[in-house]
Amino acid sequence: MKKMYIAITVILIQIMILSGCKPYRENWIYGKTSIEIEERYGKFDFTYGEPDEQGLYRLCRCSYIATPAKKGYFGTTPATYFVIAFDGSGVAVLCEYVQEGA
Repeated sequence: MKKMYIAITVILIQIMILSGCKPYRENWIYGKTSIEIEERYGKFDFTYGEPDEQGLYRLCRCSYIATPAKKGYFGTTPATYFVIAFDGSGVAVLCEYVQEGA
Protein backbone atom coordinates (compact mmCIF):
# COMPACT_ATOMS: atom_id res chain seq x y z
CA MET A 1 0.00 0.00 0.00
CA LYS A 2 2.86 2.36 0.84
CA LYS A 3 4.43 1.72 -2.58
CA MET A 4 1.18 2.71 -4.26
CA TYR A 5 1.11 6.05 -2.42
CA ILE A 6 4.72 6.71 -3.38
CA ALA A 7 4.00 5.83 -7.03
CA ILE A 8 0.95 8.12 -7.12
CA THR A 9 2.93 10.94 -5.51
CA VAL A 10 5.74 10.59 -8.06
CA ILE A 11 3.26 10.62 -10.93
CA LEU A 12 1.52 13.73 -9.59
CA ILE A 13 4.83 15.55 -9.18
CA GLN A 14 5.84 14.67 -12.75
CA ILE A 15 2.52 15.94 -14.06
CA MET A 16 2.95 19.24 -12.22
CA ILE A 17 6.50 19.66 -13.51
CA LEU A 18 5.68 18.77 -17.11
CA SER A 19 2.57 20.96 -17.23
CA GLY A 20 4.82 23.98 -16.69
CA CYS A 21 7.03 23.20 -19.69
CA LYS A 22 7.17 25.92 -22.32
CA PRO A 23 7.61 25.14 -26.02
CA TYR A 24 10.14 27.94 -26.62
CA ARG A 25 13.43 28.35 -24.76
CA GLU A 26 14.16 31.99 -23.94
CA ASN A 27 17.75 31.33 -22.92
CA TRP A 28 18.53 29.77 -26.29
CA ILE A 29 16.76 32.51 -28.28
CA TYR A 30 18.60 35.50 -26.80
CA GLY A 31 21.46 36.52 -29.11
CA LYS A 32 20.22 34.44 -32.06
CA THR A 33 19.13 35.80 -35.43
CA SER A 34 15.69 35.29 -36.91
CA ILE A 35 17.18 32.82 -39.39
CA GLU A 36 18.59 30.64 -36.59
CA ILE A 37 15.29 30.81 -34.69
CA GLU A 38 13.24 29.85 -37.75
CA GLU A 39 15.58 26.94 -38.46
CA ARG A 40 14.82 25.55 -35.01
CA TYR A 41 11.15 26.47 -34.52
CA GLY A 42 9.82 27.01 -38.06
CA LYS A 43 8.42 30.09 -39.77
CA PHE A 44 6.98 32.81 -37.55
CA ASP A 45 3.19 32.86 -37.27
CA PHE A 46 3.13 36.68 -37.26
CA THR A 47 5.72 39.26 -38.30
CA TYR A 48 5.51 42.98 -37.66
CA GLY A 49 8.07 44.02 -40.25
CA GLU A 50 9.73 42.76 -43.40
CA PRO A 51 12.99 40.80 -43.61
CA ASP A 52 15.96 42.52 -45.24
CA GLU A 53 17.83 41.26 -48.30
CA GLN A 54 19.70 38.75 -46.10
CA GLY A 55 16.43 37.39 -44.70
CA LEU A 56 16.95 38.91 -41.24
CA TYR A 57 14.23 40.71 -39.31
CA ARG A 58 15.63 43.93 -37.86
CA LEU A 59 14.04 46.46 -35.49
CA CYS A 60 10.76 44.57 -35.37
CA ARG A 61 8.86 41.88 -33.51
CA CYS A 62 7.89 38.41 -34.65
CA SER A 63 5.75 35.89 -32.82
CA TYR A 64 4.61 32.30 -32.58
CA ILE A 65 1.28 31.06 -31.27
CA ALA A 66 2.30 29.28 -28.04
CA THR A 67 -1.20 28.10 -27.14
CA PRO A 68 -4.22 28.73 -29.37
CA ALA A 69 -7.47 30.13 -28.05
CA LYS A 70 -9.83 27.47 -26.74
CA LYS A 71 -13.61 27.68 -26.71
CA GLY A 72 -15.22 25.88 -23.83
CA TYR A 73 -18.48 25.54 -22.02
CA PHE A 74 -17.70 28.39 -19.60
CA GLY A 75 -16.19 30.76 -22.16
CA THR A 76 -13.08 31.20 -24.26
CA THR A 77 -9.50 30.90 -23.07
CA PRO A 78 -7.42 33.54 -24.88
CA ALA A 79 -4.46 32.58 -27.03
CA THR A 80 -0.90 32.98 -25.78
CA TYR A 81 1.79 34.30 -28.11
CA PHE A 82 5.57 34.03 -27.81
CA VAL A 83 6.90 37.39 -29.00
CA ILE A 84 10.53 37.99 -30.00
CA ALA A 85 11.98 41.49 -30.53
CA PHE A 86 15.02 42.04 -32.76
CA ASP A 87 17.51 44.91 -32.62
CA GLY A 88 19.12 46.77 -35.53
CA SER A 89 21.65 44.02 -36.15
CA GLY A 90 18.92 41.37 -36.38
CA VAL A 91 19.65 39.74 -33.02
CA ALA A 92 16.92 38.74 -30.55
CA VAL A 93 17.04 41.05 -27.54
CA LEU A 94 13.66 40.38 -25.91
CA CYS A 95 11.29 37.44 -25.80
CA GLU A 96 8.21 36.98 -23.71
CA TYR A 97 4.88 35.16 -23.50
CA VAL A 98 1.95 37.52 -24.05
CA GLN A 99 -1.69 36.60 -23.54
CA GLU A 100 -4.19 37.83 -26.12
CA GLY A 101 -5.99 40.91 -24.93
CA ALA A 102 -3.40 41.71 -22.26
